[in-house]
Amino acid sequence: MALVESLLTAMVRANGDALVMHVGERPYVVRESGTIDLSTQSLNLDAMTGMLAQLLPAEAQNSLHEFGAVEHQLPPKDDDRFTVVAARGGDDIWIEIRRRRKRPAVAAAASAASVADAIGRAETARAADGAEGARVAEVARAADGAEGARVAEVARA
Repeated sequence: MALVESLLTAMVRANGDALVMHVGERPYVVRESGTIDLSTQSLNLDAMTGMLAQLLPAEAQNSLHEFGAVEHQLPPKDDDRFTVVAARGGDDIWIEIRRRRKRPAVAAAASAASVADAIGRAETARAADGAEGARVAEVARAADGAEGARVAEVARA
């Protein structure tokens, strides 16, 4: 498990979104501003096979062998979640560890408060004038994601 911790720590320190490893290539971290090589040495088949053994539980390794590709969730580290995506075809192995960052609590709380406020306004508008309800629905359509859809749904009711 020390290897897994080391890989995740390297990705987090580099402020990366993914770590990519491929037989015959140097491992690198992908981040918004580009890529960073983690080593000057390319990875050989034995090293990659060893990484698969440490990154994937037996069931996921069996799936990789049977289907040629697998996706596995690693335990969360701090506030981040990590997914291993691996593919194998003969002596070619490709591993990508993807990082999903937790949304900052302040942004999540602000978003929840604005959605709650918009839903409250939509419910009030529904009970009042139809034109105001249409305006709230219009604002909701401009919002993004499921929250905007929920506001529009309340406004239409």
